[in-house]
Amino acid sequence: LTHAIINGEVRSNGTLLNIDKNSHIIIELRLTRDDRPRSIARTKIKLDSNRTKDPFSLLFKLKYPLSKMNPHNTYILTARIRNSQNKLIYVGDLPVPVTERKEKQAKHLIINIVETPSWFSNIDKLSLLAYKVTQLAGTE
Repeated sequence: LTHAIINGEVRSNGTLLNIDKNSHIIIELRLTRDDRPRSIARTKIKLDSNRTKDPFSLLFKLKYPLSKMNPHNTYILTARIRNSQNKLIYVGDLPVPVTERKEKQAKHLIINIVETPSWFSNIDKLSLLAYKVTQLAGTE
């Protein structure tokens, strides 16, 4: 056993604005450390204009290597929507319990996204939220 899978859904209560034909969503599992946030796993999904209707919902699966998990670290699941100019337009962070071992039942995680504030040009600089690793897992 080398990998586990997080099942989840990215949601927005309203219609997604500023989405163009080359917009994409990046879903990423990250180690949260003040000195060195690190990506554990990520997936990129191209958005089509039919998916941006009210309300927005997108199912995903994210496979991550168990060898990179540590019960003493904290992790966060992020969803970022960027347009064709690679401008960050929607963001959502979810503190996530991550397991070190495979479990029978997958946990369905929901990331709610919000529009990035117009006054903040680089929201990636904001500090990440964190959550302790548990055995509650989003794996299958």
